[in-house]
Amino acid sequence: MDNKTVPFIEKDVREYLDRNIKQWRKIKNSTRDEKMTLEAFHYIDALQVVREALFGETLGADRE
Repeated sequence: MDNKTVPFIEKDVREYLDRNIKQWRKIKNSTRDEKMTLEAFHYIDALQVVREALFGETLGADRE
């Protein structure tokens, strides 16, 4: 059985996570829709957990 995996490219993964965290922060800060705000909080939390697990740190709010 041949187990194929996707190569882990740290720079690309970090950029992907950071880009998505920033995008969800923009949505959270610009919407008045309570449901969308809650959804944004959940996505930000989930992405930050992954970022911390992989890289040992979260993306600070000052790194917009």
